[in-house]
Amino acid sequence: MDIKSISSVFSPIHSLIKEIWNFKLEKALSDRVVALNELIFSAQSNMLTQQETITVLRAKNDELEKEIRRLTEWEEEKKHYYMHEPVPGSFVWRYRPDDGANQTTAQRPKPSHDLCPRCFDKSERSVLQGFEYQGHRLLSKKCFSCGLVAYVDKPPKSTIDFF
Repeated sequence: MDIKSISSVFSPIHSLIKEIWNFKLEKALSDRVVALNELIFSAQSNMLTQQETITVLRAKNDELEKEIRRLTEWEEEKKHYYMHEPVPGSFVWRYRPDDGANQTTAQRPKPSHDLCPRCFDKSERSVLQGFEYQGHRLLSKKCFSCGLVAYVDKPPKSTIDFF
């Protein structure tokens, strides 16, 4: 046997080995591409989850900012009222009118009014409305938010004695 014939025997073997080698490279490459795609999918899923979390947190932040603004405004509003006892044992929050120094001509002062103490303690502003009269005299005011009745005047003593 000469070298040429030996070479011709090994040539198909060499080609087969080369094909196997290329197949291994393609398989390894394919495996790497699959692994890379899985990592990309996982990263995209994590990003979507993070975006959802950020959206929820932004909404909660907006809600908390509104609540802070509401409470700040309420604290400022509370300064315009004082606890008043129109008759013993009956309490209301009465409006304290401004002296007018801070008002512009476009602003009108609020009329005198009383707020419900129960609603006031819940940071709610509920004006008490006239409820019970005797003649032209107002005896009580009612909160139509919570139902509280606040007495603002004592009824006159009855002229009829039962005892």
